[in-house]
This record gives sequence, C-alpha cells and structure tokens, in this order.
Amino acid sequence: MSEMCVMRSFAALRKHLLPVLILALALIVGCRGCRERDDSFPQADEVPIAPSVTAIYPDNGDIDIPLNSKISATFNSAMVATEIGTATFTLSQTGGAAIAGTVTYVGLIALFLPAADLAANTSYSATVNAGIRSVAGSTLAENFTWTFTTGAVLDNTAPSVVSTNPISGAIGVPVNTIVTVPFDEVMDPLTINGTTFFLTEAPLASIRANDVSLLMSVPGGFVSGTVSYLGRTAYFKPSSPLKLGTTYTAVITTGAKDLAGNALAENYVWSFTGVVADTTAPTVASTDPAANKTDVAINTKIAVTFSEMMSSATLTNASFKIEGVSGTVTYDPLTKIAIFKPTTSLTAGKLYTATITTAAQDLAGNAITENYIWSFTTGATADTTPPAVVSTIPTADGSNVIPDQKISATFSEGMDSSTINGTTFAVKGPGGAAVSGTVTYAGTSATFITTGFLANSTLYTATIGSGAKDLAGNAMAAAKTWSFTTGAAAPTVTSTDPLNGSVNVATNKSISATFSGTMDPATINGTTFTLQGPGGAAIAGAVSYAGTTATFKPAAVLANSTLYTATVTTGAKDLSGKAIVAAKTWSFTTGALADIIAPTVTSTSPADGEIDVPTNKSVTAVFSENMDFATITDTTFTLTAPGGATVGGTVAYVGTTATFKPTNLLGNSGIYTATISTGAKDTAGNTMAAIKTWSFTTGALADTIAPTITSVEPVNAATAVATNRIITANFSEYMDSPTITNTTFTVRKLGGALIDGAVTYAGTTATFKPAILLANSTTYVANITVGVKDQAGNAMATARTWSFVTGAAPDTVAPTLASTDPVNSATGVVTSKSISASFSESMDSLTLNNTTFTVRKFGGAFIEGIVTYDTTSRTATFRPASPLANSTNYVVEITTAVEDLAGNTMAAAKTWSFTTGALADIIAPTVTSTIPSDGETDVATNKSVAAVFSENMDAATISNTTFTLTAPGGAAVGGTVTYVGTTATFKPIVLLSNSGMFTATISSGVKDTAGNSMATVKTWSFTTGAAPDIVAPTVATVDPVDGATAVATNKIITANFSEDMDSATLTNTTFTLRELGGALIAGTVTHTS
Repeated sequence: MSEMCVMRSFAALRKHLLPVLILALALIVGCRGCRERDDSFPQADEVPIAPSVTAIYPDNGDIDIPLNSKISATFNSAMVATEIGTATFTLSQTGGAAIAGTVTYVGLIALFLPAADLAANTSYSATVNAGIRSVAGSTLAENFTWTFTTGAVLDNTAPSVVSTNPISGAIGVPVNTIVTVPFDEVMDPLTINGTTFFLTEAPLASIRANDVSLLMSVPGGFVSGTVSYLGRTAYFKPSSPLKLGTTYTAVITTGAKDLAGNALAENYVWSFTGVVADTTAPTVASTDPAANKTDVAINTKIAVTFSEMMSSATLTNASFKIEGVSGTVTYDPLTKIAIFKPTTSLTAGKLYTATITTAAQDLAGNAITENYIWSFTTGATADTTPPAVVSTIPTADGSNVIPDQKISATFSEGMDSSTINGTTFAVKGPGGAAVSGTVTYAGTSATFITTGFLANSTLYTATIGSGAKDLAGNAMAAAKTWSFTTGAAAPTVTSTDPLNGSVNVATNKSISATFSGTMDPATINGTTFTLQGPGGAAIAGAVSYAGTTATFKPAAVLANSTLYTATVTTGAKDLSGKAIVAAKTWSFTTGALADIIAPTVTSTSPADGEIDVPTNKSVTAVFSENMDFATITDTTFTLTAPGGATVGGTVAYVGTTATFKPTNLLGNSGIYTATISTGAKDTAGNTMAAIKTWSFTTGALADTIAPTITSVEPVNAATAVATNRIITANFSEYMDSPTITNTTFTVRKLGGALIDGAVTYAGTTATFKPAILLANSTTYVANITVGVKDQAGNAMATARTWSFVTGAAPDTVAPTLASTDPVNSATGVVTSKSISASFSESMDSLTLNNTTFTVRKFGGAFIEGIVTYDTTSRTATFRPASPLANSTNYVVEITTAVEDLAGNTMAAAKTWSFTTGALADIIAPTVTSTIPSDGETDVATNKSVAAVFSENMDAATISNTTFTLTAPGGAAVGGTVTYVGTTATFKPIVLLSNSGMFTATISSGVKDTAGNSMATVKTWSFTTGAAPDIVAPTVATVDPVDGATAVATNKIITANFSEDMDSATLTNTTFTLRELGGALIAGTVTHTS
C-alpha cells in the first residue's frame, strides 16, 4: 500500500469562506512523500499579528436555524487550543441563561456543540471572549458576539455532493490538478479528512465491490496528498503530479457529515484519467466595484471574479490587497469569486487602489501572469439600500417553460456571492417538494441549475430568501417568490413491438407503436404508420388506434426470413396538435413460422390471495408477450366486488401490462375478484387458453405512501459500462405503467441532448433500451421525474437522477445460471415448492416469463405458473398455479431467449429435473442464526446485519419492509436488503452510531418457496462499539488443502473464512474452479455463516 500524507484543514461555511490563510493541522498516515513545506497552504510566517473572528455559523441575524446545529467561529490565525473552551466560547439564549455544551478547536475553527437540541423559535447569542491568544502571542482585542434565531425543526436531511472537479469519467484531466468536491450544504469540517476523502489507483469497480467506508479497507493503495475543507468544498491536493494516462478513483465516504451530524446517504465514488499538465494562467474576469467607478459606498466589500477555479489558500490579504486598508479575504470556489471585507468602513471621497498579485494561483498552481491593479473612488455615504430582484427567468407566471430551463434572478446590484446558495435560492415542485440543483452566481445574476429535467406540465415555485445580501451587507427587504409552469411534452414513441432489430418475428404478427400520451386518432392512419418490405415495397394493412397504442395489421401473412421496416411519421399528433418530436423508424426480421402460442398472465398485482390491499390501488396483470391492445378493455378485464357486483373502472394497456383503475375507492375489508377473459389476444391473434381469475382482500386504508427507487443499473457513477447496456430502475412497489414513458424516464449525454430509446415496465422494473449503441467513454445522465406514480396514484416525492460512464466496447459475455433450487436430480421435493434459478449477472426481466422459464412433467405437458424476477438477488422464480403432483419427476428449462441487460442470450438452454415427495411443505421457516447475535456487544459500526433461514426463502418477500433495523429511540435505520442462498442481509446506508442498542426485526411477511410464512416475528438486539471494523478477512482453511492428491472426483470444495462474510459477494464469479490451464468448471456456490 502506498504511503499517504493527510492534512486536515478545516473551514467555516460556504458563505463565509476561509479568509486570509489556512494553517493546516496535520494528521500523518505514513509521512514519506510529504514535503516539509506545502506552498498550497499558508505558512506560519504569513499569519497576521492581530487575531480576529472572520467567519461564523450561523451568521449574525440568521433565522430558521435547525435545532440540532453546531455553532462555529473561524479565526484568521491559529489560536492557542487550550484557551478555547466553554469559558471563552459561549452560547446563551439572548438575555437569558447560558447553554451547556462542549467546545472543540481544530485548525482555525472552533465548534460549539450544544448538550441538547436548541429551543424552537428562540433567539440565541454566541460570544468569543477577548483575551484568547494566537500561537504568535497576540490577543483577541474585544469580545465577538452575534445572534441568530432557531426555526421549529431538526435538520435530518442527508448532505449530498452537487458536483466534482474533475467530473466523473473525465479524460484529459491535468496531472497537476487539485480534486474538488462541493456539497449542497455546510459540512462538519472535522469529518472532512484523509479517512473520508481519498484518491486511489484501484479500479472503481473494486472500490464499489468492497463498499469502502474507511481508509484502511481500500484495495489497491492510495495517492499521497493533503485534504482540506473550505466553505462547502472539500479539496484533495496530490503530493506529486498524477501519472499520465492513469485512471484514478476518488471517494467521499459516508463518514462525511453536515453540521447537524447527518452523513452522506452513500459513498460517492467517481473516476477520471490524467493526461497533461495544466499550464494556462488564470485571469481576472471582472471586479466589483469596476475599474474607475466613482461614488462607491463606504461600507462595500470588494469582489473579484476569476476565469477559473482558484486555490483558495493563495487568496489572502497578501495576494488581494486594498492600499491602506486592512481586512479579510474569502473565496467561493463555485462562483470563482474572491471577496475583500474591510475591517472598518472606507473613507468617504477617497481614491483606492486594489491589487491581485501574482501570488494568486489556480488549482494547478498556475499564477496570474502579472499583478492586476484597478482603482475606484468612494462616495460620501454608506449603502443602506436593500437589493432587489429586477428580473427573473422564467418570468413570473411564465408558461410552456422547457424541462431543462435554468432558473435565474438578476439583482439590482452586485451581491455577496457567499449569500447566494441552495439555502437562499430554492425551487419547489408540487406539494412543496424541493427540486435538487446547483446554485451559481456571476455578474449580478444567480442561477439555479436543476440536477435533472423538470416534469412537464407542472407548476414550480422559485424563491430568493431574505438571506441574500449585497456587498454592503444589506439583506433583501423581503423574499422574492415567483412561479412558472412547464410545457407539455411533445409526444414520442415510447416503445414498439417488435423492438428495433428483433429477429425470428412471427409472420402473423401485428406491428404496434406505443406513444407517451393520447394521440389524435385522426392522425394515426395508413399514411402516418406504414410498413415496408424489401426494396421499400409498401405492405398493405389496416391501422387502428386505442388508448396510447397504434397497431398496423398486415393484410396478409408476412414473408419468412425477411427484413421489414416500420415508420411512424411526424404527421402523428396529440390532441393539442403537437406532432411527435421526430419520425420513428424501426426494423425487424421475420422467422420461418407463425405464432400459434397462446398468451398467459405471468403475474398480477395484487397477487392472488393478497390481503390488506389499499382501497385506492389499481389492479394489474402482466402478460407473457405483447397483446393486441384493442382486446384489452373493460369487457375482457373486469373486477367484481363482494356479492358479485361489477366495479366500475377504466382499463389501460402499456408494454405487457394491463391496468384496471377503479372509478371509486374500493370498500374496506372486502374480497374482490379480477378476471381476464379469453377475449384477450396477443398481437398474432392468439387468445388466452383459459380465463385468468384471482382474488384479493382490501384493508381499511388507502395507500398514501410515495414510491421510491430502490436501485438502478448501472449504479450511480459506474464506469466502463458496456455500450449496449440497458438502463433500469427498480421501484419500491408496483407502479402505474402508463406513467413510465420516455418522457418520465430519460437518458442523455452529460450536457447534451436526450437519446432515443424505448421505455418498458414490468413487475417493479422500468427499462430504458437505447435505440442504438451508446458512445464510447461518454458520461450519460439518467433521470426519472416525479411524473411516475404508483398504482394508488402517489407520485415520487423527488426525482431520481444518476450518471454513468461508458467503456470502450459492448458487453458480449453470455449470462449463465449460477444456481438452481431445487438442484438437479433432487428428490423428495415438497409439492408446494416454487422453482428458482439465480443468474451470473443482472437479467432483462422482460425476457423472463413462462415461455422462457418452463416446468413440465417428464414426458408430459407444461404446468401453469407465474414467473417473477428479483433484481437484487438476480433470481427468477416459477410459482406453480397449483401444488405439484406427488412422487413425480419434473423437468425445468430456461431457454436461450432470456437475455442480460446488454441483450446477450444464454449460450445454451439450461435444463434440470427433480422429483417430488409425497407431501406438500407446510412447515413454517425459521431464522436459525443471526449476525450479530442477540445481545452481542461491541459490534462494529460498519457491520451489516444478517439472518440465516432454515430453508430456501422466496426472495421477493425479503425486502426492507419485512427486514428492518431500528436505532436507539425506535427510529428506522435506512438500508438495503439482499438475499442469497438462505441468508438475508440488511446493509445500513450509513455507519451506525457508537455505543447504541439496535434492534433487527424480520416480520411474518417473509415466506419460504412453498409460500409458508414465518410462524412468529423474529427480533434480536445488539449494541455497537466505538469504531468500525477495518480488519480485512482472510481464508483460514480450505478443503481439499493446497497440493492435495487422490481427491475424490465427487468432492465439494470449501473455504473457511476468518470471520462472517457477506453472502452476496460469494458467487461463482468470486469463487471459481478450473482445470489447470483449462476452462472454468460449472458449479454452484453456497455460503453458510
């Protein structure tokens, strides 16, 4: 492991960036490679003589401060740490009693941590007492006191990374760059250090695989460097230039916390590649006051905007000077603005000269080429006029605003950039939901750049709070609020059937295109929807339209093994007259046969027999193939209430999912029966072989819980993603499929246009399939808007945006089966058993159905059943519609039609068999062991919680609803749940708190593969210790031992570890067997704790 020098330099807040200079307090982790003097950080001989408080949090006069905030004061020079404590840094209710708390001092910052949460809506006064000394021996001349007022709530919001420099996937990064990470809020500087922010040459994939949260657990070694924190930005400066052509991975761990103690929700990991050194000198872009300006207010601050991000450590009152004036300098890296704040008001009617010297450097160490000098003249008075917003984009009550619109406000004068941030400039959507974004400031304009696209046809409200101040310190007299409405999206073709590039298409198939919204039926006809054969010959056929789907039905059977091209032109328009964005063209090749296979229903929601169903839930059915939408109506899809009365409702069909939406709320505690008749047909005209009927029982309440996205693929910040990859998002519950379209689920190049693709939805998974290969080595951004809704009509509370970087090639590796249950040749299998198969990689759930995953009696007919796919465990499950026969041999097959997310099919079909016993499984599963065990103490704070079951479980029932963890006081702990083998694992998204008692619970909602629920709830508790586990596991023993001979040919190979392992990481990818010099041996990997 390479040595690393880590310097902890702590700062105040973004709006009060570290002035004058930084005196680093070093935390050395192996100091070889550290220089005796680091010129990127100020040295001791540069410290001013007179100490002063240059930045505070909260600011003087701030309101609505969270009740769990820390209070901070930042000095302009290093202070004597022993003189800063509760006697010299105090907090009290204004005019009242002192507040108990503790004081810490590191670097240049003192932090006051109240012993208890502050009182709501209360004024507080903080004081730093005169007399405390700097390390140079000077004393603080007078008390420094400020006041602020609390709000009514705690800050429980996790901070997040808003951007990085370099960006994820960047190529051509200067090898002498400093890595910077701005956050969306002020962070606790004590938590920004070399343990929580580091750089490594280890591949990003290996970092993600190890889920690194600590310095010592990173594989591959570290880059030596220093870490500092300024305002809202963390910096990592390598000790020496990066290597040419080397890809580096940067990590911000969940150890990074805001001032309220909230940790990042997950580790932030990204990578970039260095190429050449940056030798371009920075320049001064603008100043305020401008050169030769007159009548400048005597209480103004002086601001300088640079051409690029600067090294904040080089911007001090030695490099930014006003002749004859003392003061402090702060720098905001996001806006690239440095501000000089005079200690006292300027003299009236005087000419002042300001200078930026060549000591000012950019992040690569390049200095400005010459001193930048300008002058201005003060007027006779101070500026006491509050600033105002003079114009906005969009305008107040604006309409038809584009979804990627930047929201901006122009002020009446130059503003203090440190007061223009995500706290003072906010955008909210329906229901007051905050819109994620980044705030910048330049000239006299503040701009809010949304993280993803705004939703179409939605009202948004933007607010500039009264915390925004001008350069004279005047706050806005009142908050500025304005609203605007986004425009309706132009219609698009969201999916087609067949898909572009499909082969072996049935010759009797109808061709369909599904739109993002309701179209004008008069514009969907034989002119706007056409089909052509070889040589462009027009194919005769009839065009129909219903719901959101257009269908072209050829007049005759298509020719065998022939390429056809379908087109929907821009003549197709929605009901408002908007044409589709661009013509949609796709091609497919027919096979040799017609489709004569009857469609089936593969899954339903609610499931048959489900109870406590919300009264506002829609009812859905997923088919084994694309259906003729014209046959999916309220005649063929019906719902009856207790007593047999018909329930009124509307039926929609999108992709392979039919949805029945009741007109009114269903009754409480009633049994309802859904039916799909044999009138439902596939696109080849085949009817269902039998009527599908299922029942469910409602509960007492409606569903008002917003859905969430539980996982995405590729994961956020993934790199080397195959260029033929499908992008997927998995939801916490069943969604309303008509709301999942390529308007609500989009993918675009970073900073570029949307890419064309087909959006489908099945189960709980939405899939975006690009129309063409993604570009190599390119950053893409995926976004799912709040326009998506669950089956009860609840929208997501916030949009979800994530990004990934493609690699240089497509994925051409075929998926394989990792394991099956039952195993091949198993006997005595219970008749109530579900059959499952786990894959070597994530699969396209749309290709897993009861056509590609079948079960039949040996030599007999196929049995009816429903196929589901669990994305977390990568497991497909076949649930027989009725118990299997006793003492019977069954054959299971998964065909080569199943595909991974890159479209690769299995190289060969997988077939295995098993024999049932005489009885059904009616034994309830139990938890046989847990990690940690009940009552265990001193548990590592980064430990996952696991439970081992007595038998194989139904993976679909193992979730963060049935497997939960609560913290001291009963608060739920956020986390992700996985299930592999017989082990369920709960992985907290942040470190657990020290010395706390946590309780894990597995509810009776978990079921085995025969459908038996746990007889009782399983609960156990454990107490954390004071630290995480940073010790790497080892393999303790193996069997056969290394070098063994005469090993039995039917031997199972085992490895015993030094500690409990994460079952999800033990697969036939991480545990392999092969002949010496030969191919891998197929087999099944299991793990028992």
